[in-house]
Amino acid sequence: MIGGDTELIIKVIDTQKENFDENGKRITEFIDTASLFGWIDLSTGDSKYDYKAKIEDSTHIFICDYIEGITDIDIEKAKAVVKGVEYDIKYIDDPMELHEQLEIYLKKVGGQ
Repeated sequence: MIGGDTELIIKVIDTQKENFDENGKRITEFIDTASLFGWIDLSTGDSKYDYKAKIEDSTHIFICDYIEGITDIDIEKAKAVVKGVEYDIKYIDDPMELHEQLEIYLKKVGGQ
């Protein structure tokens, strides 16, 4: 059991609602889909290899216990929130498909 005291909330675009602002621009609304507890860490390092992979594009990694169905989330329509900070979800991994832990690769939204 990994445990952890940091909560990551996965939010998915609410396709049931179509809201628009006063200028007619669509407002994207998200609904909470999952709440996970684990550990978040800054993903740093220097690699001499250029993999051009989503993992290389991530700024943080969140590690938690495995929960069924999380790997099925469409990450193109989802985002993650940790302590009020928004992240794009780059990749959700179940290492070696052992169903023991999840590694969620994140990219911090906004300025660095």
